[in-house]
Amino acid sequence: MLVELKRKYPTRLDLPSETEIRSVISSLVAKQKKGQSTDIVIGNRGIAEPYLTTVFEIFRENPAIQPKSAWVLFQQKHPPEATTPTYPLQKKVMSKISSLKSSYKKTGVMP
Repeated sequence: MLVELKRKYPTRLDLPSETEIRSVISSLVAKQKKGQSTDIVIGNRGIAEPYLTTVFEIFRENPAIQPKSAWVLFQQKHPPEATTPTYPLQKKVMSKISSLKSSYKKTGVMP
């Protein structure tokens, strides 16, 4: 299933792991056996738009930026007092910057 997701979304960096996929499938099978609803409710994964676009812009401007510095720039562009339910956590933004840096080092291709 993960192979199909990678094929369908080749540029996505936040695909679920095999463990996450197995976990959801197991819970669906258990719910189905109990006669419960099998609607899939998945928590917020990744960074929502327009915040993700901002993270990419920050990285493109300076691919060598440290995650902590990227977080400071991110907060300047999207002040925390204007938070919404989709406002990303510091951990997620810093993790995304680290992931982009690793990907860029491996492939040499700017996201």
